[in-house]
Amino acid sequence: MHYAYLMRTRTLEGAHVRVQPLTLALILFATTLAHAQQSPWQGEWGAFTDTSAANGQRLTISDCTATTCTFSVSARVPGGNCGTASKATFTIASPTEATANLPGESATQTCKLQLHRDPKSITVTAVGKTCTSYYCTSPAITLSHTYPQRSTTLYTGPHADACLSNASPATVATCTDAALAKLEQQWQDLYADFPLTPNPNPNENGYSHAVAVDAAILKHCDTASNPSTCLHDRFTADIALMNTRQTDHIAAYTERGDPATAATLAQKIAGKYRHTFANGDVQGDHYRSTDTLTLTPVGSASIHFDAHLEFYNGHTCDLSGGALYRKNGSFVYDDKPTTSDSTDPVCHLGIKPTSTGITFEDYTGGCKMTSCGERGGWNGASFTFAQRIPAKPPTK
Repeated sequence: MHYAYLMRTRTLEGAHVRVQPLTLALILFATTLAHAQQSPWQGEWGAFTDTSAANGQRLTISDCTATTCTFSVSARVPGGNCGTASKATFTIASPTEATANLPGESATQTCKLQLHRDPKSITVTAVGKTCTSYYCTSPAITLSHTYPQRSTTLYTGPHADACLSNASPATVATCTDAALAKLEQQWQDLYADFPLTPNPNPNENGYSHAVAVDAAILKHCDTASNPSTCLHDRFTADIALMNTRQTDHIAAYTERGDPATAATLAQKIAGKYRHTFANGDVQGDHYRSTDTLTLTPVGSASIHFDAHLEFYNGHTCDLSGGALYRKNGSFVYDDKPTTSDSTDPVCHLGIKPTSTGITFEDYTGGCKMTSCGERGGWNGASFTFAQRIPAKPPTK
């Protein structure tokens, strides 16, 4: 385009406008970006045969430049699975061809993938023994597949695999809307700990219950004129209610309880407890283990405790300190927040008096992380008054 044209004066709605070269260059650049096409490689490729994603294949390609893309491959059959790392990179050799060299079991044993793209699919051909031995659980499975194009939008959220099967409208909405997927995940995490409906199955954990209720919400919103709006409104309303429950729950174990009640309960549960039981380890050895607990009243509203719990394969939980009586009827030990960069929650351990003894409650899950082995945990542990060691009479 000639500069004489760029500098000429034009009439626009009755006003004289002079378009400077730099200004027009910026406009043209912005227009080019706005109309820039997404890489034809990028998107979701493949399909799963059912919503549980037990069978099928998935190729996800993202973050494409003119010469490279980030990708991951996942193939599943009843006999096992095969998959790359989630952040592997392939090099684009032409509009239809690309290659990836993946690390293997040694510097000389690598896995090479050749990718061929046509308008409707991508065919991956895996070359090298490492492609099977390093990335697959069985020689009968391979990274080599033809992956039909599924979506130019990357799937996200807890139902990403399900969207590669015949997913419902509401499910697809969560896969293709990153903000909605994030809201749904927040809903699931809160619902696992602060459910709005009782869990009908006592053998089902909180997260499984959340997933079941979530599935019912998705089914309900499938019939809505706008599934995304239906889900957004439901999740947002529920999260507000669960945040209130969470706030009340935290207040119950952090705000102080009645000192007179605390003094009575501290005397009721004071003493030394011992529980011996049969235990074992992964080598098949069998032995006896002993849980111990000592509770001592301190002042008018607190106790000192020393607890030791044993679990399978030699794992233990050990914690001691002072516990102050709180509004929820428990004596609660509060660990000091860590000064490190750890993201683990702070330990708040409740020792709750019951009619038959005491039970432990790890309110944040932080006590297990800081004071227990992998197989150990405080939730569900308890001692009964029958396990309390009788106090010895004073010597004369």
